[in-house]
Amino acid sequence: MNRSRDIAIILVGGLVLASLAFSLAGSGSSEFEVPGLPAGYYRVRALDLFGHVTFASGTSIRPVATAAPSTRLWAKVDLDEPNSREVVGFERWESGLLAAKAPVVMQNSQSFRKFVKRVEADEHGFYRFADVPGDEPYFVFAQPPGEDTAMRNFEYFSTASSQREVWRDQTLHPHRVTGNLIRAGAGSRLQLVRIGAKAEQVLWTFDAEPSGQFTIANVPHGRYRVRMLSQDQGKTTPSLPFEVVEGKDEEVVHWPEVAP
Repeated sequence: MNRSRDIAIILVGGLVLASLAFSLAGSGSSEFEVPGLPAGYYRVRALDLFGHVTFASGTSIRPVATAAPSTRLWAKVDLDEPNSREVVGFERWESGLLAAKAPVVMQNSQSFRKFVKRVEADEHGFYRFADVPGDEPYFVFAQPPGEDTAMRNFEYFSTASSQREVWRDQTLHPHRVTGNLIRAGAGSRLQLVRIGAKAEQVLWTFDAEPSGQFTIANVPHGRYRVRMLSQDQGKTTPSLPFEVVEGKDEEVVHWPEVAP
């Protein structure tokens, strides 16, 4: 018996640009084609007869001058799969360009024994975590390709059992903070601190290299300083403040001439 299925083509941001329906034979397969879509990032959803999402994917369509005439979703749509949850999304640089092949890590925020996975985005910057248990808290973060020690920008969320798809887009930052320790032994602990209007917030704790040099990748825009912790961590030596801004990919940390 044939089964009718609806496909929705949705521009990221919520605008439904096209929808279509097709019949799928029990032993066959079907394809769909949507011509005339402008360049951009898209979500593709398949709905069953009751309006429940049975498949979700993402893709990007590039301008005709720089892309092939057509874009295909090389993913299998299994309409009979269990109604498990998927956490999906796009990885993009802060400029809006897609971040192809960048790794993404997702973990249960209370116990990694319940769920922890690492995936890699495809050529469209789209990633997917399948078989995610519902009614649990999670965090997810993305890393620039080749930057295993990059700063993690954690995003916390939860999934409901009634959700078929959970979209969590990720933003990567091309900015790096570099520096060299003075008056400190090898392997010193450091903290990247965001300077706010009323207080300073520790965002990332890391170790310097044996030479005293350090690098922090994937740093968002903002005003910061780096704190050097003493061995007993009872005293800190702060760097001079600095700003991470658009158009400058590397910021060098400077220390005061006389430690306070």
